[in-house]
Amino acid sequence: MFNNGNMPANFKDDKPPMGTRENPGRFDGYGKAESNEPVFTLIGRDPAAPKLIRDWVNLHRDAKTDGTQLMEALAVADAMDKYRMERNARPRPPVLDAD
Repeated sequence: MFNNGNMPANFKDDKPPMGTRENPGRFDGYGKAESNEPVFTLIGRDPAAPKLIRDWVNLHRDAKTDGTQLMEALAVADAMDKYRMERNARPRPPVLDAD
């Protein structure tokens, strides 16, 4: 079972609390999309993605959205922040001039 500390203590699932390309999460929208239904994907290296996810959560707090789904979305936003910070901390190869 997965529980990264952001999920309710009684949360039990056989899927990780966030989706990745190789391992879609429990609330993966792409796999549940209807034929020809428009889908928009956010990726971890997009600096706007975590804010957009948190805005989505705030818009759905009063709706009938599953609270576990909201918690998972917040965990994804946190993971995106962490991913981007770790990615940006990696040394980059030097750019050589073509002279």
